[in-house]
Amino acid sequence: MTVSFLKKRQQRRLLAGIAGSGIYMIVYWLIAATGAGSEKIGTAANAAFRNMAMWRFEAAAWLCVIAISGIYVGAMELVNISREAEVTGNKTSHYMGKMFRVGIMALVVLYLGRALLNCLFPMVYRLVYKSSNDEVLAAQITNGAADRIRLPVVLAILVMDLFPSVVWYYMVLQKRISVPVYGVIFTPLSMMVIGYCIRLIPTQFTADFTAAFEPFGWLLMMYGAYMHTRSRVSSIPQ
Repeated sequence: MTVSFLKKRQQRRLLAGIAGSGIYMIVYWLIAATGAGSEKIGTAANAAFRNMAMWRFEAAAWLCVIAISGIYVGAMELVNISREAEVTGNKTSHYMGKMFRVGIMALVVLYLGRALLNCLFPMVYRLVYKSSNDEVLAAQITNGAADRIRLPVVLAILVMDLFPSVVWYYMVLQKRISVPVYGVIFTPLSMMVIGYCIRLIPTQFTADFTAAFEPFGWLLMMYGAYMHTRSRVSSIPQ
């Protein structure tokens, strides 16, 4: 197999990751775009859950299984690109590569479970509320379950979003990958910060619109990696 063929195969896999991230954004919007009547009640409960159609959470659960398949394929190519970007004998580059791969492994292992939990909490709230007609009880049970797993979930998010983002900044700024300088923001961490800033505009639209900015960051990172592989292919003699 030629180098050109291998790079083009790498591009196809990154496109699968981009598609998976796009589907994952739809999952987030189905779960978290609560619309009118949104009122956070504790850790995981929201007053809007009682009026949201159950099919949204069921569809989100199915879609996240499909999405994670594409994300897995793309994430493995991100790992390969991080290995290619390492500088032999450079300890900083070596440790950055390790950090990136730990973050990607956390993404692959935990992303599906995290999404399914996000689908489950609204379902629990709706089922308890429907059977008891007690909003306080529904919120207590939903938040009680969420509070018991809050710490590992926060640690998971820290590892899978922070580690790859920091290493991506390093690779772009050190020109270890062929991405324009504006591509330094193509990370989940950057998109989460931008989303937070947009949410400072106190409207329901901004809250709903930015709900999927974290997976949008992964989509952008895979797109940046795709740009890198395209530039590498174009430089290979045919």
